[in-house]
Amino acid sequence: LVLGEVCGTGSAVHSEALSYFSRLADAETFGHLALVETQRRGVERAPQVCAVTDGAIWQPGFIDYYRPDACLVYQVASWTLPMRRSASGR
Repeated sequence: LVLGEVCGTGSAVHSEALSYFSRLADAETFGHLALVETQRRGVERAPQVCAVTDGAIWQPGFIDYYRPDACLVYQVASWTLPMRRSASGR
């Protein structure tokens, strides 16, 4: 889990004040353990929240647990491009 603040305007948008949280655990346990970091960073008080995910099946539930109103952005990893090209025959 990476939490940060989005700064800037237009094409100069970037994230800063990043913090990281990780644990080796199943998705449900990880969700409960991450509460410490999300509360420390004030996720529940943020006016807007955006979650960038790779589309893993556990992520929507995790996001809904903390901020069901979050804007979701699904990022397709660049390493999937060769597989997609192979599957399409291109």
